[in-house]
Amino acid sequence: ITSRDMDVFLFFTEANSDGGDPIGNHIYRYLWNGFDLTEGELIKKLPGDVAHAHVGGVMTTGLDGTIFAVTGDNRDEGRNQNFDVEATNNDSSTIFSIEPMEEHYAIGIRNSFGITIDPVTGNMWDTENGPKHGDEINLVLPKFNSGWKKIMGPANEKEQLSINIPGFQYSDPEFSWDIPVAPTAISFVESELFPELKNSILVGDFNTGNLYEFKLNEERIGFVFEDPLFDDLIANQGEPVNEIIFATGFSGITDIEVGPDGMIYVVSIGDGTIYKISPLDQHVNLENQVPC
Repeated sequence: ITSRDMDVFLFFTEANSDGGDPIGNHIYRYLWNGFDLTEGELIKKLPGDVAHAHVGGVMTTGLDGTIFAVTGDNRDEGRNQNFDVEATNNDSSTIFSIEPMEEHYAIGIRNSFGITIDPVTGNMWDTENGPKHGDEINLVLPKFNSGWKKIMGPANEKEQLSINIPGFQYSDPEFSWDIPVAPTAISFVESELFPELKNSILVGDFNTGNLYEFKLNEERIGFVFEDPLFDDLIANQGEPVNEIIFATGFSGITDIEVGPDGMIYVVSIGDGTIYKISPLDQHVNLENQVPC
């Protein structure tokens, strides 16, 4: 869900009735009148069999007000998944703008549960889930090709040469996990209560319940690390990740937001709880946090 002024956009799988058979993955625009969502309007139908996985569904708002959404591959194997086929209007494996409606901003995305905009540069970032390896954090510049279904994680030269969809440019992830942690929400923290985070990105994961902090480089297009183990920009199996841990103990993070009070709120779907993080320390533990 994302909002701008009084407009609210919802991305969901729609059914004929509560608990009934799904009929499609849709994006609606509503009007928020301060009490209710009204005047629902279907503005986007997404492709594929809704019974399939890799639907995506996260949205974000650019600094210019553009509304972006991401959808996964929905098990498709076409041009957007880097197969040598004719271009189609299929939106699978893409990041696209829904207001205004424009061509694909990015392709080659297996599945994503996190996109966000840098409040300083306006650049987009995403998280992506790999199959059995290669979870990613990406800087998503316009006409980015994330490489799926040819690549997950950093690519060798041969793999890079296999990515040749005209008009789109592949680049390696800014960070990846060798063993999947299922990264989900990604967020910049604009809060006077957390000045130490103004040049960082927070990322949550589903598998371990960790909340990570990645410090940006001076250009804000990549990350900097003190541990030489991260020189390859990969969390390899068995390597300690203490440097990037910000908080622990959640049960499947699905969202990270800064509230009007400046506090950080984390949705933990596994225990059905929203946690509030106070500015107690740069590295915190869930035992110090307050369920909302």
